[in-house]
Amino acid sequence: MGIQYKKKNAVIKWIIEHQNEDGSWGAIAERSKGNYRNTLISSEALKMYMSSKHLEKAENWIKTYQGNKWLDPYTQMFLSIKRKDIEIFSPPLFINSVPLKICKSFGKLHVNFPSIFSWSIFLYPSGWTRNALPPLQIIANLKKKSRLGFIKKYLLKRLEDRLLKTQLKNGSWFDTALPTMGTIYALHELGYRNNDVRIVKALKFLDELTDTNGHLNRFRLTVWDTSLAIMAFRESDISDSDIKNCVKFILRAQTKKGGWAFGMYNQNLPDNDDTALATLALRKISGNVQIKGMEGAILRGIKYLLTMQNDDGGWGAFDKNQSYKKPGRIPPYHEEYGHELKDPSTADVTAHVLQTLGENKVYNSEKIIKKATRWLKRDQLSFGGWWGRWGLCYIYGTTQVLSSLSTIGEDMNKSYVKNAIDWLIDIQNDDGGWGEHYSSYYSEKPIIAESTVEQTSWVLISLMECGIDDPKIIEKGMAFLLEKQKGDGSFPKAYTAAAIDPGRYDLYSLVFPLIALSKYKKRCKI
Repeated sequence: MGIQYKKKNAVIKWIIEHQNEDGSWGAIAERSKGNYRNTLISSEALKMYMSSKHLEKAENWIKTYQGNKWLDPYTQMFLSIKRKDIEIFSPPLFINSVPLKICKSFGKLHVNFPSIFSWSIFLYPSGWTRNALPPLQIIANLKKKSRLGFIKKYLLKRLEDRLLKTQLKNGSWFDTALPTMGTIYALHELGYRNNDVRIVKALKFLDELTDTNGHLNRFRLTVWDTSLAIMAFRESDISDSDIKNCVKFILRAQTKKGGWAFGMYNQNLPDNDDTALATLALRKISGNVQIKGMEGAILRGIKYLLTMQNDDGGWGAFDKNQSYKKPGRIPPYHEEYGHELKDPSTADVTAHVLQTLGENKVYNSEKIIKKATRWLKRDQLSFGGWWGRWGLCYIYGTTQVLSSLSTIGEDMNKSYVKNAIDWLIDIQNDDGGWGEHYSSYYSEKPIIAESTVEQTSWVLISLMECGIDDPKIIEKGMAFLLEKQKGDGSFPKAYTAAAIDPGRYDLYSLVFPLIALSKYKKRCKI
């Protein structure tokens, strides 16, 4: 495409450095089991820059790979930059012309009759997919050799206008890397020059997401991270004056709808998880920090969450009644098409909303809380745990649910609660910590692995909140955390986050150990 990107050389170097010895690239940044999609896209992108030795190893790995070779549409789209033999799957253009109100009605039918209306996810896909589809549709149609008729040209023009109208103030689309890169590609195919102001702004956004080592982050979760930091500061009794600027940022980031997005620029698409966490953080600090407009912001956040409960009783991320899932995980993209198109109720988001309602003592929401707990019971798996979508994964879902049940005053002696607690206790590692492998995100059952400070902290926080005080369990976990702490106060980072694929959020290794240690300190009255 001939686009100049300031940190291009650093990005190239970073990708090459993370190639496995066998020539493949894994699912995560650290060297890990070869992933077909990542190896194919990396080798194609770097053909001009890799040594012949490294390229040959990558090509040999691809030739001998015997596993699933299904590619998601965005990978197909990016491969088409270099390859003409790639067919891009994309939904038909006309679906963008269907009124949103009609699309939402089909989502409601999917929730209530999933087997009959499984196809509705194409008409009413998840919130992030709705933002990612237009560039995909434009490129897929322009890359076809067939002649464009009047209707297609008209529909493509509408999509082009939509792209131009939806660029955010920070230069991105949807405040994330992939839709932004896709839109740059689409604008290029539509004939926009590389020095067009919109492309220049988008490249600046990508540049800001790229660190000095060349690693391109998919997004920055400024609202999420700041909310977590507020709660960690409050739990550890950090000076309230130090927290005020964090609170002011959260207040500025609230959308007109009353919810919060993961960043302050994405004002048109708030999500339930960030809204729950931001509202919870404000409530936790409200007794110590009073800033004008704070109570009003909390009430608007609660009101938004109450309107977003799905008919099944749970909460999804962005939409109400968008889709349905069976208990447990959503099958990954390489097993069943549609993972990224679905935004059903999930245990982790539902738990965060319940925790917020409980912390705010929303007594008039008793029916809503009962409906949500019924959904959680249905979603619980046979071993006692829950699958979480936005963290890794069974440990994350289970700990978040237990913390929420404690907050709403659920009886900790109920069998379904005890089953969850018992499972967490049973999987404690010999070193005192807890850990789950990143591949667990794709598995129907948890894959227990070496301990991490993030997952250990989640378990310790939830067990203490549920009243578990067995020193063999809690003190061993705390000893693990203290052993892992570095001289500068930080902790080692691990892949414990998730957003369609496993990820690593640097702040997690700071805030969650701080919360866990602070809770333990208060319990012991140290």
